[in-house]
Amino acid sequence: MAINLISGALAWGENSLPVGGVAIAEAVNAVLGGTNSANAPVMLMVGNFKFSLNTAAFSEMTRTTGAAWGTVPRIGQYDAMQFTGPGPDTLELPGVIFPDMFGYASTLDQLRNMMLQGQPYRLILGDGSIIGLWAITGIRETKSSFKSDASARRIEFSVSLAKYADV
Repeated sequence: MAINLISGALAWGENSLPVGGVAIAEAVNAVLGGTNSANAPVMLMVGNFKFSLNTAAFSEMTRTTGAAWGTVPRIGQYDAMQFTGPGPDTLELPGVIFPDMFGYASTLDQLRNMMLQGQPYRLILGDGSIIGLWAITGIRETKSSFKSDASARRIEFSVSLAKYADV
């Protein structure tokens, strides 16, 4: 099977069939392995869930790390401060899924099911770095560009994670 992206034709053996973007995307997903990360590089793993072009590709990663400080008020001076330990450590992973091309609408349901299990998951970056246990604390989903059957062509998402205290 061969895909000519310029002419929009799908060649199967000796036959060449004109197809639209959806059929091309389905053929590409079939070659790449569907929702499995298959040939698409893994960007990040939360537990066994792989963020990749075939599942859900995030467009940026924002990590916010805080510190906890105790304060004691003093008359006529700034408050005395003492470091009491690490504060919250969070990650935001916004991205877009185009179900007709890459990824599937059900991908976010897999993450929701993981979140509702109430378990922390090992977070592994695409370069293999393990950055500890993290809990999925929220998933935001916005669907747009609807087709006639009310399915979305574009699904924007944001996954929120918080560092789980390694005791």
